[in-house]
Amino acid sequence: MKKNLKIEIIILIVLTILNFFLIKRELNSLVYLLLFIPASIYFFPIKPIVSYKNGEKDNLIYKFISCFIISLAIILSYINFLVGHKFIFIKITYLIELILNLFFIYYFIERKNKTYLLHFLILSLNAMCYFGS
Repeated sequence: MKKNLKIEIIILIVLTILNFFLIKRELNSLVYLLLFIPASIYFFPIKPIVSYKNGEKDNLIYKFISCFIISLAIILSYINFLVGHKFIFIKITYLIELILNLFFIYYFIERKNKTYLLHFLILSLNAMCYFGS
């Protein structure tokens, strides 16, 4: 497994654990916000651009959409903390993301790419936000 993928997995595990503590309201939201912004910015604009510049041009559209979904899930988890389950749009977006994450898990397992681990973690983060109180 690449070193970057290990770091990304650790970041998502930390964000998932912090989200669990945020659901229980035991942690200050500023701590999560300071981790959320860099992680979200890394997963969407930076990671696809860097992988494109490094010459990884195979399945570029799938990787681009994958990074966008991961970033969107991180953003929605923080928005869910701020506003709660007041808006039906957030719940519908979570359901769409859950389905897309299942698709990407299947896709990356078929391609024998370890990125499916990221989508599995994001799937657990989405489920926690969707079914959490």
